[in-house]
Amino acid sequence: MYDVVVVGGGPSGATAAEDLVRSGHSVALLDREGRIKPCGGAIPPRLMEDFHITDDQLVAKVNTARMISPTGRHVDIPIENGFVGMVDRKDFDPFLRARAAEAGAE
Repeated sequence: MYDVVVVGGGPSGATAAEDLVRSGHSVALLDREGRIKPCGGAIPPRLMEDFHITDDQLVAKVNTARMISPTGRHVDIPIENGFVGMVDRKDFDPFLRARAAEAGAE
């Protein structure tokens, strides 16, 4: 019997499971195997700090966003605070689930 069952082991679910375990709850984390979420994987520096995401999880640091119109015109927009970290969800999601499991989620 668990106090909480978290359905979905993406970033939100895995992080919630870890936080709940660290708050003293017994947690079951359920996720579907073999699913890779198509997502940009952008993580701002503040989130990296708040959730203890280290640079080794990043595949790139992006300092400019480019918007391209249907006619091909573009504008470059500098990223505030220096950069946005980019992760590969096929690696990042299992990292977060493993971290939740190490904390005690099942």
